[in-house]
Amino acid sequence: TDITIGCPSHGRTHPELEPLIGFFVNSLPIRTDLSHNPTFVHHLDHTRDTTLEAFNHQDLPFEQLIEHLAPPRDTSRNPLIQAWFQLFQADPEPALDLPGVTAAAVPDSDTPATRFDLELHLTGGDTGPLKVELVYATDLFDQPTMERLADHYTTLLGSIAADPHRQVDELGMTTPEELSALLAQAAPTPLPHATVTDWFHHQAAATPEATALVHDGVELTYAELNTRANHIAWTLREQGHGPETGIALLLPRGIDQLTHLLAILKAGAAYLPLDPEHPEDRIRYQLTDSGTRLTITTPELRHKLPADAPVLLSTHQHPHNPANPPTTHTAGNHAYTIYTSGSTGRPKGVAVQHGSLVGLVDWHLRTYRLGTEDVVSQLANPTFDAATWEIWPTLLSGARLAIPADGVLRDPDALVRHFARAGTTVSFAPTPVAELLIQRDLAATTRLRALLTGGDLLRPRPDDAPGVPLYNHYGPTEATVVTTASGPLAAPWGRPPIGGAISGAEVYLLDGHGNPTPFGVPGEIHVGGTCLARGYTGRPDLTADRFVPNPYGEPGSRLYRTGDLARHRPDGTLEFLGRADFQVKIRGYRIEPGEIETLLTTHPHVEQAAVVPVETTPGDLRLAAYLVPAPGTDPTAAGVREHLAARLPAYMVPATVTVLDAFPLTSSGKVDRRALPLPELPESRSVEPRDPREEAIAGIWAEVLRRERVGVTDDFFEIGGHSLLATQIITRVNQEFDVELPVSAAFQYPTVAALGEAVEAEIRAEIAAMSDSDVLESATPWA
Repeated sequence: TDITIGCPSHGRTHPELEPLIGFFVNSLPIRTDLSHNPTFVHHLDHTRDTTLEAFNHQDLPFEQLIEHLAPPRDTSRNPLIQAWFQLFQADPEPALDLPGVTAAAVPDSDTPATRFDLELHLTGGDTGPLKVELVYATDLFDQPTMERLADHYTTLLGSIAADPHRQVDELGMTTPEELSALLAQAAPTPLPHATVTDWFHHQAAATPEATALVHDGVELTYAELNTRANHIAWTLREQGHGPETGIALLLPRGIDQLTHLLAILKAGAAYLPLDPEHPEDRIRYQLTDSGTRLTITTPELRHKLPADAPVLLSTHQHPHNPANPPTTHTAGNHAYTIYTSGSTGRPKGVAVQHGSLVGLVDWHLRTYRLGTEDVVSQLANPTFDAATWEIWPTLLSGARLAIPADGVLRDPDALVRHFARAGTTVSFAPTPVAELLIQRDLAATTRLRALLTGGDLLRPRPDDAPGVPLYNHYGPTEATVVTTASGPLAAPWGRPPIGGAISGAEVYLLDGHGNPTPFGVPGEIHVGGTCLARGYTGRPDLTADRFVPNPYGEPGSRLYRTGDLARHRPDGTLEFLGRADFQVKIRGYRIEPGEIETLLTTHPHVEQAAVVPVETTPGDLRLAAYLVPAPGTDPTAAGVREHLAARLPAYMVPATVTVLDAFPLTSSGKVDRRALPLPELPESRSVEPRDPREEAIAGIWAEVLRRERVGVTDDFFEIGGHSLLATQIITRVNQEFDVELPVSAAFQYPTVAALGEAVEAEIRAEIAAMSDSDVLESATPWA
């Protein structure tokens, strides 16, 4: 909407300059404002006025303008102007007649040069046709791209000529052939089963003795898993739970958790996974908002729930009928709810039905050919929709699902060792983790035949291809995890594609008026088809806003507006470009900064808040919070983070907190997020480690944070830590001291000194539980 075009001025504005030999040409930047979406006629009038104003000031040298404005300089491009427009009058050149001189035509150069990224030259007389020539930088564009641009340009001119009184966003530039290609969607594939439970019953009967689940040395066959889940399912049915009822699950990762997920579906109900690591406030909000009638949990986690919440303890035995309960639910019934970040300050629940989930499983099994010989690693927490993609395709194919220990996902080397021990053949890893994994020699150390990734923008890779095939994916929770998939990526890659729509999904790139964008032109991703979720639990207003009518589908069909931007490549695949709004993805998690900002302003010392993603070091994207304090207060970073940690998951707590006197504003009075200063990481305090234990922990911190030294009173998050690094810290501390601190310890004990005391307390507790002989035989040097 804000475009600046360069235009030449001959610079001979006085008659006295006409005969002089010399270079007088000046560059005029002509700025175009389309933010108000004018009609073309009004835009034409405004452009005429802007151009006349520019020529009224043509004597101001372009170099002096640059010196005054001082834009960021980049040797790869011209300042202010990257596109150039030039109109040549086609007056016949006078014959050159100089006594004693023979004039010869200068041959055209075979290698013309361009001064700008793109130049548009128009040549013609007052009455004859115009000759249009595109000159472009071949380092940026290729000939097919320019040919498409020329087609778009002439189509746009035709749209203008047909009706110049239309608004500019309504003027089409997509050719009929392109439009047909953009709207072509594959027919959905018939599904083999209506529900997940029907499919699982079929698989358990086919491979009863095959191993279904593996965790911490314990294995469960398909027959054992089916029987255990049946006992629980009959108990749930006896209590009145069935189709369209919700049951929450607050259990630690492991076999028991997955058994209960299956049992809830067998009962015909829908499951809501809750994370024990989340703050109580968030857990209780999800229970209230979702309207679940029961929570399955353990005695140890019961305190996180309201005192009057109906509870079923997973430690209870449920001796009941081992037979499969009859299926009373259908493809249209509710299967599960996943909560995602919400811009209003509260998370929102996405309700997905069985038919959409079965469609995902069917596509996955046909694409990656899972079978009884495969081992799939289950890395994601079930509160993250990627876990849905890991669990159900595996259990419905007869493959083995291997659940690693907590903390393994965040430590690439530990994850590779898990792959090797478990014999993993197929695994999903969030984008940031996959980027670390492909730097390892996976082909030599694991049995992996496919590494699947998605959830964030995969960074370019200039060197050799990864040792195992890497597949890139895209999909929002509202469209059942996966919407598009690429083939195996081949390095070197620039911005890797996210492929094309999977079966059951329709994908359109639309502009602000719902028109398909041409090849190469960014548009917002809209998703339709059988993969769509029902909508947001208890939020009909938000559902109506994001799930809109599909103008290109069957009557009554819908499209989900993702807020993500992409463009079609020449081969038809999609290239993901990022967010169109303020929503961000940090280490694979979808985050609405507005939710964090709303909670920040509930702090008594915070008057205004803004949260943005920043990259303090290349490739390390993290959240940064900016505050304007309430009058007479002095908020501290530690106090603000503690306030958020009690209400948000760890991955949503900003890594840095910066206090400002006032926010920079745009001309319209809004917070200018691009003008917020880059947060500064404080220098390490001078308190040196006081004993070998603190010295060992400080050394781990320094290595993980890539700092020369760390003081024992430094706050982990103030000096550059975040949730991904926190997991690595705790994993390495547990290995060093042979203890079992939870990942939450990094947030509970954010300094070397505090974490050292927690380690000592853990060791002393272990010693106290030992007999004298056990103490003497302990091989733990710290003990």
